[in-house]
Amino acid sequence: MERIEDIKKNAIQTNLNKTFEFLRRFNRSKKGTIISQYPTINGIDISFKRTYRKFLYETSEILSKGPPVKFQHLGYRMIKPFKIQSNDELYDVKYGACHVSTNIGSGFNSKGELCELDWNFDESKGYYRALLPLSEFSHPPVNYILGSAFKVGRSTRYHGYIPVSLGSHKLAFYDYDYKKQRYLVVDSLTSMDYPEFEKAVEAIIYSFGFLSGSLTRDELTIFSHSESSFKKVSGFQFRQTEDTIRSSLGIINPREHKEYDNLDKAIYFSEEDFSKLATVCFNELPFKRAIRIITQSRNLPQEIETASFFVALETIKNLIITSNEEKIRSFKNQEDANKLILDCKALVNKLDDSKLNFKQRVLNKMDQLNDIGNNESFLISFDLMGLKLNKAEKQCIKKRNRFLHGNMPFENEPESVKTKELSEIALRTHYLVSSLILKYAGCSCYLKNTLKYLDLANGENKVDEPLFKKI
Repeated sequence: MERIEDIKKNAIQTNLNKTFEFLRRFNRSKKGTIISQYPTINGIDISFKRTYRKFLYETSEILSKGPPVKFQHLGYRMIKPFKIQSNDELYDVKYGACHVSTNIGSGFNSKGELCELDWNFDESKGYYRALLPLSEFSHPPVNYILGSAFKVGRSTRYHGYIPVSLGSHKLAFYDYDYKKQRYLVVDSLTSMDYPEFEKAVEAIIYSFGFLSGSLTRDELTIFSHSESSFKKVSGFQFRQTEDTIRSSLGIINPREHKEYDNLDKAIYFSEEDFSKLATVCFNELPFKRAIRIITQSRNLPQEIETASFFVALETIKNLIITSNEEKIRSFKNQEDANKLILDCKALVNKLDDSKLNFKQRVLNKMDQLNDIGNNESFLISFDLMGLKLNKAEKQCIKKRNRFLHGNMPFENEPESVKTKELSEIALRTHYLVSSLILKYAGCSCYLKNTLKYLDLANGENKVDEPLFKKI
């Protein structure tokens, strides 16, 4: 009992009440007047209502100015930027309506969808909060990263508040339920420029999607605040984003690990390691690109999914090789290598052209004397990260060219064989690139081997590998 009271006492206070109070008011149906530079719609009435991922709108008749036929192909200018004056509030539709339907039989009134909407949002430096609705089939962060206790009003959650440090930027990542909808929340705890906050949200959401297997998107709502207390909303931005991607390819699963290995308690991904992962994603564009490729290609057709995983693998491999060039060059001193290259080129240039089909090709090869071959570089990258590859993993890496150069793998095999082979390569490649990503970011965890999981689930027991491997 004392421990529970201590947890409540030390729980981090988080103000979400004002956020959801604002959201509740904002989601009500509204009426207003369009303000536009285009005469066909300037001054006409509009009503709009919040629904999932968009606002539905209807307008009164367009005005016979312009003339209207001049703007017919542009939805009579509804797809161009306009503003909405609703009582004392001015809303900004920066990119116009995303879908427009004009009813010719009713005096050319229109209806459609607004996929982005701002209110008093100036992107100045301040404190920001991002809200993303979590799919009912996706798991919250607390399933993977235990986090700390936090309070919202009188309610206390004993776990789930995850502090995230991205250099000098301090943020928090957690989930919360409101009116039967669970949201992912990202708060900036230090004052940030809006572009930096947006970049931080992307780094956090993609890092979490990489760990959990589900990339939460669909829509993004951002609140701006002048103070870190988040008590007063000073600006608001809503926008529809790409579809959420749900998959079974999560790379960690603390609860399954606990049950399978009969542990005393679950081993969660640490807050510190999540900050490391998100920080590299925030700072290094190629690293973020690799994670984006992985999280966005899950559930694609198998050939495309596997090829995408190989692209991500090559991206991370290149990062590792580039950052360790001095350790792995054949010549320790590049000047020595350059001198030898020049000497060799001089010898080749002395040869009569009749003795060579392609002299320039030979000269170009000599420029690569101190470089590492592509095939060798994959094996070296794992070695540099302290990861040992088994025979099956080495064979898997060798198959990458079959996916990256337009070949159709297993084209002449029966469909059942083709599906099984592709699935095995996809899962093994996903496991390999995930292990490299974690090691490159400096993280440590028990990585789930989905190929082994399916092997056990199907009762085959052909994959002689651990289900959870310490990285």
